[in-house]
Amino acid sequence: GNLSAQGQNFRFNSFLVDGVQAVDSFGLNGNGFSSLRSPIPIEAIESLNVELSPYDVRRAGFTGALLNAVTKSGTNQFHGNASYEFTNQDMRAKNPVSGVKDTFKERTFNYGLRGPIIKNVLFFAINYDDFKRTAAPPAANFVPDAAVLATVAARAKALGYDIGTLDANNTATQRTVLAKVDWNIMEGQRFTVSYRKNHGHDTNFAGFSGTTATTTSNYWFQQPRLTDSYTGQLISNWTPNFRTEANVSSTKYDGSPANNGSPFPDVTVNGITGRRLDTGAWDVAGRISVTDQVLKGHKTLGNAPRVQRVLAVLERRLDGLHLGAVELRLCLQALGHIAQAQHVICVCPGCAWCRGCRSGGLGPGGTQGQ
Repeated sequence: GNLSAQGQNFRFNSFLVDGVQAVDSFGLNGNGFSSLRSPIPIEAIESLNVELSPYDVRRAGFTGALLNAVTKSGTNQFHGNASYEFTNQDMRAKNPVSGVKDTFKERTFNYGLRGPIIKNVLFFAINYDDFKRTAAPPAANFVPDAAVLATVAARAKALGYDIGTLDANNTATQRTVLAKVDWNIMEGQRFTVSYRKNHGHDTNFAGFSGTTATTTSNYWFQQPRLTDSYTGQLISNWTPNFRTEANVSSTKYDGSPANNGSPFPDVTVNGITGRRLDTGAWDVAGRISVTDQVLKGHKTLGNAPRVQRVLAVLERRLDGLHLGAVELRLCLQALGHIAQAQHVICVCPGCAWCRGCRSGGLGPGGTQGQ
């Protein structure tokens, strides 16, 4: 579950690790963190402080709770820990809808070591956590006819693209590394430097469970959550009544989605025959999306002049204006000749690229550029 404090959404909490923010800066994660799961393992926590209305002027940007986790430091004695957790579908109940046990397997192993480098002066602490979960993928509702899917795959392969399959592998991973060094410079003077790495990946099955539409595996994308944080802290006790604290920190975060397939324009094929699993009926107006890519550089899809003009405009758009998804929508009958694309759609109607599309005559009949 998620922690809600003072009646606020859990995304309005502030979570600190050794004084550095570990929250989701963009508000896109479902857990409120910048990582797929907890940014630090329980075994690495020395203390956890929860405040609702702190008066510290350094603490701002939240309306819920402030949670500050302090990681363990080394001491004059060596300490180590190791743990392993495992669960699978045999330890879980049946799905109340299907009446069977869904595929599930989860394991986590953790180990850490801390102790002295120079007794009474220099100490270290390290911790490593490795998590992996394999779960049942989302259920598809529209299943294309096998022969039709093979036709789409063959045509895409002839154009140099592999659409993938309908087989979904739902695996999530996260590796966490914590390292900390404490230096007692002199009596009353302590310097601490720490490093935290969270590298996690999950799969987004975009469009897979549509009512009369589905997608193949190279349309899906990986959702990484990569965080590297560095912290330096100098604490000085000058007198019994006077104390200073200086902090510097740097965090690098990357949550950019990574497509499964190679670079290729976004292609959706209409008029697909398939079965709807919710009703059992066959549908002849289905849709399948096989790529979801931003075209980078010049790619050749064929010798058709129409396609070459499309690619030239796409290349100018990517180089001189802005990045965005471009979609080529084809009817099933057009698979034999990609130049008969029904639509070339820009995601930003009215932009300069769209005006260039109209003037270049790239839409059907040389007039449509949406």
